[in-house]
Amino acid sequence: MTTSTSVTLLRNVSSGAPTQADFQVISTHAPSKESLEQDQILVRNLYLSCDPYMRGRLSASKDSYVEPFVPGKPLNGLGVGIVEASTSSGFKEGDMVTGEAFKWESRFVTGTQGVTKIPAMAGASPAHYLGVLGMPSFTAYVGVVSLCKAQAGETIL
Repeated sequence: MTTSTSVTLLRNVSSGAPTQADFQVISTHAPSKESLEQDQILVRNLYLSCDPYMRGRLSASKDSYVEPFVPGKPLNGLGVGIVEASTSSGFKEGDMVTGEAFKWESRFVTGTQGVTKIPAMAGASPAHYLGVLGMPSFTAYVGVVSLCKAQAGETIL
C-alpha cells in the first residue's frame, strides 16, 4: 500500500501569523492508477510553492481574487510534479508538469485543465518553474515592463 501525506488547514486564521497549530499533516492511502477517470492524471509532487498571496487564503474572507482555503481539506497552490499515471492523451507517465492548483499532497489526482508540461531546458531545474520561470517572475516582468514602462538606463528598486 502506498501512502500520501497531505497538509490541511484545521481552522481559518483571520489575523496574526499562522502557527503550526493551525495545520495538520496526515497520511492516507495514495490514489491508485486504477482510480483515474477519463482525462485525469496521477501526480507525485516534487516541489510546492508557498507564496505571499496565500496568507489571504488562510482567512474565510471572500474579499480576495482567490478562493480561501477550506478547513479540513488539503492546501493547494503552485506546484511541480511528475505524472505517475494518465488517462489523458495529452499527458503520459514520466511527464514533468506544473500547475496553479496542485494539492499539498505527496500524490494526488487532478484533471488536466490548468496543468502544463514542463519542457526540458538545459540548465533549468523543474523547481525554476516556481520562481524565475514561473508566476513570481512573470508578475515582476508585468510590473516592470507593462505597468512601470521601464526604459533603458533607469534604475528600479
